[in-house]
Amino acid sequence: MTAPAKLAALLERVQQSTDPDARELAFRIAEAIEQPDRRVGAALRPRKRGGVSDWHAEQLAERNAGYRDFAIAEYGTALLTPKQARALSRKVRRLIDEVHFIEGGHSIQKDAARRIQTSGLGAVGPRQLLRILPEKKL
Repeated sequence: MTAPAKLAALLERVQQSTDPDARELAFRIAEAIEQPDRRVGAALRPRKRGGVSDWHAEQLAERNAGYRDFAIAEYGTALLTPKQARALSRKVRRLIDEVHFIEGGHSIQKDAARRIQTSGLGAVGPRQLLRILPEKKL
């Protein structure tokens, strides 16, 4: 029996297995064998390539919305000048660093700073702030 024939027989046995992980492995190997011109990593698809994962995109959206709300509460608009962005960045960073400012009372700014902090991504600088404030139209 040749090596490809042995591999085909093994794949058939594994596809009959009750273990779903074994069946998935057999399926991926069979797909990889059908496409011999592809690289091993691309054929077996161990992970998605590039882009932003869903959970990270949610964190970014939450942080960006917090900054947008903070800017609108402070300046009435999300379109800021570089000087306003620097001031806003410093203010948000100070609020996040000094937790007791966030904990006392409720205001739009404090709620926005809380949202930025709970996103887990931390404060951003003024240049990045200018990029994330305008809401992107889809």
